[in-house]
Amino acid sequence: AIKPRIAVVCNTGRGTANMIQQQLRKVLGDHVEIDQYAEETFNLQTVKDYFAVFTTFPLRFQQEEVPVIHLNNLFNENWLMEEWQKVQRHHQKQMDKTKALLMRLGPQDSYEAYLQQMIDSLENLQFVDVDFRYRIFEREARQTSLFGQNIAFPHTINKGSPDIVLGLGLLEDPLWLDGACFVFLFFSLFSVPR
Repeated sequence: AIKPRIAVVCNTGRGTANMIQQQLRKVLGDHVEIDQYAEETFNLQTVKDYFAVFTTFPLRFQQEEVPVIHLNNLFNENWLMEEWQKVQRHHQKQMDKTKALLMRLGPQDSYEAYLQQMIDSLENLQFVDVDFRYRIFEREARQTSLFGQNIAFPHTINKGSPDIVLGLGLLEDPLWLDGACFVFLFFSLFSVPR
């Protein structure tokens, strides 16, 4: 099983960060993976990579997808466990708002054509907003989502629904690009609040 990753962001030094990590391990056990950051090294762009963020100071950002726990009662194990249970309930609610879609994709001659076909399906179901297509191709122009291992993972923000949409495109015919064979395309569409 994949362990949830949590970040510990501390502005009071390595000793405090290590003490926080030990307390989290004591309460949460070895069922989590913990990354430590000093205040100045924590990159807000990577917040979405975490199941939760524990911090010793208020973070200056709005993040609804990833719970942030301000550690003001670290040594109260009941409080810490209650906060962890809130994190788990938050993620369960997010899963309840997830739509999954399997798309069989007819033969195409390019990666972009497969993306077009997937986006057409999502638009027909009204799962995405009118500018979604533009954002996907703009992102692909900056950096491709072709990862090898037979998959691509295109993704962007979806403003057309409060739900998270996960799409799996199964290619009827494999697509060969630069000697690599692709048989799956995954869409991950992150919702934004309305």
